[in-house]
Amino acid sequence: MELPFAVLFLSVLAGHAHALRCYKCEDSKCDQGAEVQACAGGEMCMTRTGWQKHVGKKVVKSCIASKDCTNISLNLGSIITTINCCTKDLCNGETVQEEKNELLCMGCMDMLSDFKCNRTGPVQCKESQTKCGNLQSFNSRGDRNIMVNFQGCVSKSICSLNSTELIFEINLGNSFECCDGNLCNGTSRTVTGALCWIILCLSLLVTSN
Repeated sequence: MELPFAVLFLSVLAGHAHALRCYKCEDSKCDQGAEVQACAGGEMCMTRTGWQKHVGKKVVKSCIASKDCTNISLNLGSIITTINCCTKDLCNGETVQEEKNELLCMGCMDMLSDFKCNRTGPVQCKESQTKCGNLQSFNSRGDRNIMVNFQGCVSKSICSLNSTELIFEINLGNSFECCDGNLCNGTSRTVTGALCWIILCLSLLVTSN
């Protein structure tokens, strides 16, 4: 009975020896010296960096289930979110810095109430942000109807997400629609629909006269 027990003991040690290690910290502790975390099977390292106007920067490093981690990059002007996933020991130690690319998208330079976007100018996109994104939806919360309206630079990976929970840690009821080309997200469907309605009304007035 001693040999099988020894084999089992060694296999357990080998399993721990090959467990992926990642940094684990939040905000200022990431600069002061993050602790090292041993990940469970099926997990990888993640760095989540967020910035919001009037709130500031937030950083989270940890192990995360591989199925829940996707590399994303988003810049709305007033909200910036990046998530980087990797599979090597302590690979989430350094924050990835992206250079600017040539794409410009309309963005939310200021956020109004109820997730409404105040479009005050174009946003300069970064390397992996190769698409312009637009998100519009209505949500009912209790007795209130909340309009969600976001615009900005997004990575291609965001375009295939069917929920905003990974990006904002809350599901806003819709996903980003993406387009190619400078400022291609500048005209919303709501504005376009209203314009078409005005044109239709004018044409009816002309023909009736």
